[in-house]
Amino acid sequence: KDIATLLARGLEKTLDSQALDSIFENAQRLLSASHLQHLFGAGALREVPYAVTLNDVVWHGFIDVILPGADVVQVVDFKSNINVPTAPELVPEGILQQMGAYCAALQKIYPKHRIEGAILWSETAELMVLPHDIVTLAGERATTS
Repeated sequence: KDIATLLARGLEKTLDSQALDSIFENAQRLLSASHLQHLFGAGALREVPYAVTLNDVVWHGFIDVILPGADVVQVVDFKSNINVPTAPELVPEGILQQMGAYCAALQKIYPKHRIEGAILWSETAELMVLPHDIVTLAGERATTS
């Protein structure tokens, strides 16, 4: 409950107790899910700042989780969408472009690694790996408009 409490700090003034309980339960469910433990372990890099130029536009922000491996680097973004896409092809374009920017930035940092993008849908606790071509093409279409 400690982590869930930290997540809700400041929210208690804008959310009712039922909404806060729901947030706590969801956070606990994600943190205790065995198939997600690698996202919260010691080898995971969290809230990593990045900047990359795509199509003459500078993208910058923070990457939720980077999991560096010997040959593959996985980049994971957490999304709280209520309506979770059932397939990578159905992921909203803006999210795919965001993942394209993340992957492009990490490819520059890890040029000899395969970069794999994934989304953790918090509503379903599903870790959806995104096919490389979908993310790359979305990154090529990325703009700020």
